[in-house]
Amino acid sequence: SGHQIRSLLLAISRLSDGLGVALDILSKYIFSRQSDKHLIEPDIIDVGCQLLTQLDFRKIPRSDDYHLGQIAETCLSAPKDENVAIQICDQFRQALAEYKTYPGNYPHLIAVLVERFPRVVLDLLVEGEQVGFEGRRSIFNSLQERRPCPWLKVDVQILIKWASEKADTRFVHVAETIRPWSAADVDARRADNNPSAPLVWTGTAKQLLFAAPDPLKVLKVYVRHFQPNGWSGSLADILQSRLPLLDELI
Repeated sequence: SGHQIRSLLLAISRLSDGLGVALDILSKYIFSRQSDKHLIEPDIIDVGCQLLTQLDFRKIPRSDDYHLGQIAETCLSAPKDENVAIQICDQFRQALAEYKTYPGNYPHLIAVLVERFPRVVLDLLVEGEQVGFEGRRSIFNSLQERRPCPWLKVDVQILIKWASEKADTRFVHVAETIRPWSAADVDARRADNNPSAPLVWTGTAKQLLFAAPDPLKVLKVYVRHFQPNGWSGSLADILQSRLPLLDELI
């Protein structure tokens, strides 16, 4: 039963290095239940939340990210589990501060937290000079074309309201976390595997820009995003494909 599995997982998690084993078993159990189209029992959801609060990002390998995202997506619900999200983000931030993990190691887990608890993630992982520009864009993988930008699933008014509370810095910080453009023709871009295909600004990027008290500061961040983290083919062609974005704003 769910209650017995919960008790077993909690017992395993208390053993030395047992948390990773418990999370692995839980992930497999969730996958099995979902594959058979069975509901996830309340006891399993409860133990998932408890195990997530114990995450130590100094020890968890990046290969566990998919399973962590799966557990978070299944077990965390807003606003009930906001405190769990706070603990996860705080543990991650501490590991980053100690240089015990890398910002881009957990994109699946972070994407779930962004979608369910955007305000928590903004407060703990977006704000703060200790994170920095490269850290912010690495945490959210917003500049990697192969991954969706998690902030595009969040109502832009939530971002604008949060940024407006400390407008001098927060609009810039939000701009540093998002990928401000998308492919003009997503299917063609994927089919041709062509990173230099035409691009357009996202609605989120434009609304942030126009809501900012100093749009030039936000625009400068977007221009910094023109330089990709990594690329294949011609860098000149990639940069050339992004220059027409500026024409849209004239």
